[in-house]
Amino acid sequence: MDISIEINNRVAQREKMWAILIDPGKTKPKELPQLCNLINKSSCDYVLVGGSLINNIEFDNFIFSLKKNLTKKVLIFPGDNTQISSYADGLLLLSLISGRNPDLLIGQHVQSSFKIKESGLCVLPTGYILIDGGG
Repeated sequence: MDISIEINNRVAQREKMWAILIDPGKTKPKELPQLCNLINKSSCDYVLVGGSLINNIEFDNFIFSLKKNLTKKVLIFPGDNTQISSYADGLLLLSLISGRNPDLLIGQHVQSSFKIKESGLCVLPTGYILIDGGG
């Protein structure tokens, strides 16, 4: 089932869902088997991957390794336009709606558009807001 349909159906049924975020820049490849084992045993619904600056080849290999070891669906939570991999189950196409940086509002989308189309990934449009906690 298309992951966007799955998520929409679960929302319509008022189901709660939660995900684990993995930062590939902070996770060593040798830690993946144990991490995947723990995630598979958890009640989480999805695994989000992204957030760091990491080159495309490393990112693609990271997603491939996760998919090989996980029973959960993997969604990319990209830090930039290079974090796209056809091995994932879906992509949160992020729009930072609380910022004024046009690159984060539309620039990254334009740069990644052909790669996203070529990947065949299910795209989940996602607006998000960063809130300053004060400090």
